[in-house]
Amino acid sequence: MRINVTQQDIDFGKPACGAACPITLAIKRAIPSALLIMTFTTWMEITHADGTYESYNLPPSAKEFIAAYDVSRRILTSDARPFSFEIEGL
Repeated sequence: MRINVTQQDIDFGKPACGAACPITLAIKRAIPSALLIMTFTTWMEITHADGTYESYNLPPSAKEFIAAYDVSRRILTSDARPFSFEIEGL
C-alpha cells in the first residue's frame, strides 16, 4: 500500500508521538477502518475494531524521516517535506 505523507500531516503531527506523528496520520487516512495505529522508529502496528492486530516494518524512507523528525530533531516541522512510501504486505 502506498502511504502519502502530506504537508498537513507534517503540520499537525507531533514529534516523538507514535500515535500522532505525521506518518501515523498518513496511515490513518489510508486505513480509516483501523481502531488504533502506532508508529515506532522501525515498524508500525495496526489494531482493528475486531481486535485483530498487525505489525509491519517501515521502509528506509519512513525510518529516515522518523530518525530526523522525531528522534534526533535534525529537521524541524517547518523544514519537513511531504513524501510517499510503500508498506509491503498492507
